[in-house]
Amino acid sequence: ANGNAVTANSYVANAWGNTTADLWGSWLRLYSDASTTSAMFSGLSTALGSNSGSDLLYSGSGIASGASLGIVSGNTGGFTIDAALNAGSNIISLDAAGPVTQSAPLTAGSLELLGSLANYTLDSTANVIGTLAANTGAITLADSSNLTIGTVLTTAGVTSSGAVTLEAAGNLTIASGAQVTAGGGQDVVLAAGGNFVHNEGTAAAQGAGGGRRR
Repeated sequence: ANGNAVTANSYVANAWGNTTADLWGSWLRLYSDASTTSAMFSGLSTALGSNSGSDLLYSGSGIASGASLGIVSGNTGGFTIDAALNAGSNIISLDAAGPVTQSAPLTAGSLELLGSLANYTLDSTANVIGTLAANTGAITLADSSNLTIGTVLTTAGVTSSGAVTLEAAGNLTIASGAQVTAGGGQDVVLAAGGNFVHNEGTAAAQGAGGGRRR
């Protein structure tokens, strides 16, 4: 690795194998069944020892500046974001097998939520998220700024097998080509402190009653 330019997938793991990481380009991808994100990064710290810094996309207890973060969890009990995750204007992608909650905020230019068995309760009013895309279970999400429902990596819009509640302190925009779709009989609730911008027209929100705004 040199200047964050990793030319092949590089894997590291702690001695117990319960936290592994894949370093690729500007991405740090953690594979861990730990129940908290701080435990995931603690496992990574054990794996890397003193070999942290920009080349390894890891610095101290979090990701290095300029890196995007992916977390893949097979823990059916889910996990808690218990320490702030800050990717700046870059991407955070979460792929879970159980409920994901938070006691610390997320900051990302783009956020992707995945996992057919997952549901996400990311209701911290300190979250700062630019663009959201998801294909997962029920979602409750709060954003302290403007929020756009759009495309993140290969995921377009928000598709949920459960209910969807999205709250933005600023404007809430649904980009062209993106929709918010809840599971059968479930509600879509969209709340904005600013303006609603529906570039997808009447198809923007699909749920019981066609979705609600407040």
